[in-house]
Amino acid sequence: MRNSIKSSILSIFHSNSIEEKKLKEYEKILQIREDEYKKVLYLTGQKAKKRGIKIKSTIIRGVSPADSILEFLKNNEADLIVLGTHGHSGVKKWIYGSVAEKIIRRSICPVFTIKSFGRQLL
Repeated sequence: MRNSIKSSILSIFHSNSIEEKKLKEYEKILQIREDEYKKVLYLTGQKAKKRGIKIKSTIIRGVSPADSILEFLKNNEADLIVLGTHGHSGVKKWIYGSVAEKIIRRSICPVFTIKSFGRQLL
């Protein structure tokens, strides 16, 4: 009879109206940024298309670029990752880490890096 008892633990997170307002404002900012990224991806896709390259664009919202890319790879088949790098070194690299380095070390497929020198690559 004990095995048929179902239990629930319930915790109520209560936020105040100021927190809710700030959250809504932040969501608006994120949506604006996402819309900007969509435009950039569309234009990049058009440039690639003119060169005969097919591109599937995906936007992922995440905190860590490297972790987001690696998570994407777990759920999507890829033969190669082509990754533009910024070439940070010294203190910047120590503070921010290297996205490319993390991906190279943990990727399930080969990674090809290109230093962008601050230019658009496509």
